[in-house]
Amino acid sequence: MKTKFILFIVTVIALSSCTNVMFETSVPKNAEILSEFPKDVVGMFSDGKKDTLLFTEDSFEFGISKQSNLISGALTDGKSELKRQGDYLYLNIKSDEGLWTVFPFQVKDNGLDVYAFIVELLKEKLDSSMTDKEKEDKIIDEINNITRVKTILNSDSNDKEYLIDPTNKELYELMDKGYFVKIGEFKRLK
Repeated sequence: MKTKFILFIVTVIALSSCTNVMFETSVPKNAEILSEFPKDVVGMFSDGKKDTLLFTEDSFEFGISKQSNLISGALTDGKSELKRQGDYLYLNIKSDEGLWTVFPFQVKDNGLDVYAFIVELLKEKLDSSMTDKEKEDKIIDEINNITRVKTILNSDSNDKEYLIDPTNKELYELMDKGYFVKIGEFKRLK
């Protein structure tokens, strides 16, 4: 069975998935953009299974395994922004279409907790008697009660993405209500 982190990576890489939640802008809004990862984040981390995170001062790699390096980037590439707000760092990664995927993470004793907005994981928390479509509709309706949700249909397929542009207050409400799901607890290796 695939780990939640692999599902997260597949979600990021396969932007054609029908349940992506993308952001119009990097978040939190008006938070300072950091040019380097903080010293307590620089290093290698593992979830104790197959997945690792590697942070240098200005670059990152997620999902390193013997088989593949699934996602990487640099804070200097114009496609990634790192912001700090409260106890969280927010890694914002821009798609070729100019939309953002957001990964909040929190530094813990000797490790990191990583979060992502993945509709598939949110569906797992709902009543199993509901259909997949009912679950997705319920989630999107709940999110729409917090911040406006736009649906973007892919003209080449029946897939769709959801686009949000939350204020900071709405972003924190989405986090508090569990829409960002913890996808891994990573411990420092070196």
